[in-house]
This record gives sequence, structure tokens and C-alpha cells, in this order.
Amino acid sequence: LPAAQVVLTVNNLTIALCAVGVCFLFLYHVQWEGTWILVLMETVVIVLAAIAALASETSKIILEKDWIIVIAGNDNDRLANMNAVFRTIDLATFILAPTLVGAVMSFWNSVGAAIFLASWNLVSVIFEYGLLYIIFKSLPDLAHKKALDTDALQSSLAPDVMTDNVNQPLSNGPAEDELQPTVVKIVPPKLSFKQKILHSAAGWKLYFSHAVFPAAFGLAAIYMTVLGFDNITQGYMFSQGVAEWLVGLLTGIGALTGLLGALAYPFMRRHLSIERTGLFGFGLETFSLCFCVASVFTTGSPFQWDYLWNPEPSNSTIEPNVNATTDSDLVNLPGISDVTISIILFVTSIIAARFGLWVADLTVTQIIQEGVEEEHRGSFNGVQSSMNMLMDLIKNALVTIFPKPQTFGYLIIASFSFVCLGWLSYAIYSRRRRGHLFHFEKVVPCLHKSELLRLRGHSQWMKVGEYGTMGSPSWTRVHVSSFSSSSSDSSSLNESTPLVP
Repeated sequence: LPAAQVVLTVNNLTIALCAVGVCFLFLYHVQWEGTWILVLMETVVIVLAAIAALASETSKIILEKDWIIVIAGNDNDRLANMNAVFRTIDLATFILAPTLVGAVMSFWNSVGAAIFLASWNLVSVIFEYGLLYIIFKSLPDLAHKKALDTDALQSSLAPDVMTDNVNQPLSNGPAEDELQPTVVKIVPPKLSFKQKILHSAAGWKLYFSHAVFPAAFGLAAIYMTVLGFDNITQGYMFSQGVAEWLVGLLTGIGALTGLLGALAYPFMRRHLSIERTGLFGFGLETFSLCFCVASVFTTGSPFQWDYLWNPEPSNSTIEPNVNATTDSDLVNLPGISDVTISIILFVTSIIAARFGLWVADLTVTQIIQEGVEEEHRGSFNGVQSSMNMLMDLIKNALVTIFPKPQTFGYLIIASFSFVCLGWLSYAIYSRRRRGHLFHFEKVVPCLHKSELLRLRGHSQWMKVGEYGTMGSPSWTRVHVSSFSSSSSDSSSLNESTPLVP
């Protein structure tokens, strides 16, 4: 509880201070132009925004990756539903927040909107603080978890425990009958800089050696993408002449598609198992984004593969194109230009991929929640957040290297490659968990068992077994070396051995 309250306070307070700083920039930007004060104020705003983002990520780890598991108990279905609710709320606010802020900015001005946001964060922190306290007190398991953590701390810090007044007699009574309780003071050791580095390195080692690492890395890989409705993608759409109102509408449709994926996740997990659900999510996202790659090579696309060494005289970057004609606003349907066709393919692909994206996100999130031990949960999720941010940093670096619309195709191809890498990494995890990726036997049910054995290869041993509802195999081995690769005689095959799971 103290950790959650601290990060909540830091998050809201830094956002409020950041809004105040932006307010001063709006008011005195002209007077401070060309002075060190403007640079200092902009630096302060950026630093405050970074601290707020860090506190927000820490709060998400505490609430959505730790507390939620304790609240759900051992009910994985309930955990799936709660994860879906959390993600639905996130996506709903992603739709509503820009609308509300836009309304505030339209009703007042930029300064008024900044003051409103600062006031909102200062007032809301009180209610959020109270809600955290109510949740903590209404769920004894959270307090029990805190007690367990304290016990672990005491055992790990045994050499640093200071004990005072042990077995001291009270007043004038017999010492053996009246003993003063032992007073134990836990003195946490002060870690040196080297010890902090070693502790951080241990967290990374745990991350890369854990059984769920392939799934976790698969989730991190899809953060290296420009194929989402962020500022980079919107800037590219603006550069191609798409109207601002239409970009906002398409962003809302994309968020709605992701919301549908979040709502569908519990149902899919319940009927397909969590591993198959993840394969579906990653597979759907990968398939949908194939059309983004196709849009790069569609007639009318701005992509020029030789632009880096043979650039045309142009100063345009991925930003709004104020000189674009209305023919590219997707309103003039008769005589659609080639650029518009490319943009339609690009945007439609991204919107369709949002469903699979959030199914995959929720799947990996729950795999981490269920698979990582409680004492390692914080470290693992911290490293996972770092991996996500590292991939996002790589994306921004690539955008800096390829800032022109003519080179945006390289970013699309790189993003698609990382999405494929994420799918492959998750497929490795699923293969390890389930023992297979694909039921080859179900594709050719008409083949005789001996012929099926021959098609499966000439290896000496072959795994067969029955699968439970969660996809976990119960393996046995059948010696098949006695069967000829060309034999079609079924008399020598043990018919009692199940071949198709």
C-alpha cells in the first residue's frame, strides 16, 4: 500500500506541475524567445513528464501485475476477466480522453486547458488514494501478502537484526514468570552502488532464464512498431493529405477494434486455452499487417527504395501536410487517387490488427501473472517494462534515421519484421508448453496410421499422447523402427495406441 500511494502521489503531482509549466510556456513564450529561461522551462517540463511516465508505469506494475493476482485468488477465469476489464477501461479512456480535452480546449484556450488538467490531477489524487486504501483494507489477502514479504525480509536480513531488552525481568517479580517481550528492530542494509547494479543484473538474468521468457519477449517485440495510431503514424497520414478529423475518427475506430479484442479475450481463453489464444492473437495481427507491407508497394505509395542515396529535392518530413488538396481526404470517392488507395490499405490493415494485438497482449500478461513466482513478480515485470521501452526507443531511433515519407516504407517493413519475431518467439513458448504447434494428424484424417507414421518421418522414436483441456500433453513413446517407410500393412501397428491427440 505505501508503494502504491507514493507512486500515485508522484504521478499526479508531476503531471500537475508539468501542466503548470506548459501554462507558463504558453503565456511567456514570446518574451522568453531566444533566452536561457525558455530552454530551462522546456527542460523542466520534459523531465517532469518523464518522471510522471515512470511513476505511471510503476503504478501499473503494482496494481495490474501484482494486486490483481491476489484479488483474483486462484481463479484463472476471474483473472482473465479482470485483465480484460482493466484493458477495456484503458482503451475507453484512450477514446474519451482526447475528446474531453479537445472540448475543454475548444471551450477555453490552451492555458485554460492546462490549468484544468493541473487542477484535475490535484483533486483526483485524493479520491484515488482513498480507493486504494479501501481496496487494501477490504481484502485481507493483500495484507497477508505484505506480512509474507516482511517475513522474507527478516530472514534475508538476519545478520542485520538488532535485538534489545531480551528476557529482561519486570519490576520485582520472578524473572522466569514475568519476562519483558523481545523488542526486535529490523535494520535494512544500505546497498552500495555496486550492490544495486548486481541486484538489477540478477533481475535481468531471471528474466532471460525464466520459462515464460519467449512469451514475454514476444510481447516486447511488438512494441517496435510504427503500425499503430501514435503520433508517428498520424504524422505519416497527415503528410499524405488525410484530414485531421478523419485521422481522429480512424484512431477511435482502431481503439474500438482493440476494445472488442479485449472483450473477446476471456471467452477465447475459456474455449481455446490460453496458449492457443495467444497463437491466434499474434497470428491475426501478423496476417493483418501483411497488407501494410503491401501498401508500401502499391501504386501511388510515397516509398522510394533508393531515396537514401538518390534523394529528391524535398524538405518534407513525417508531419501534417498543410498544402494537401481535398482530393486526398478520402471524401471524394469518385476518382480515388493512387495515394488514397495506398492509405486505405495502410489504415485498414492497422485497424484490423488491433483486435489480435490486444488479444496477444492480454494473453502474455496473464501468462506472466500465472507463471512468474510471487517473490520474483516485481523484478520480472520491471524488466518486462524496460524491454517494452527499449523496443519503443529503437522505434524512435529508426524514425530519426528515416524521417521522410519516402522512407517510411522501411519503417513499415522493420515493424512487420519485429511483429513476426514476436509471433515466432511466442510460438516457441507455445511449442514448449503444448509439445506441438500444429495437429498434422487432423489435416489428413483419412490416412492409415502406418502411412501417417511414415509421413511423420523415419525417426526411431515418436511422441504420442492425449491432451487435456489446457493443452498440456501426457506423453508416451512408441518404438516405430520396425515399420518400413514404405509399409502399408497395418497388422504390425499397435491399434490401442492413440495417434491423434
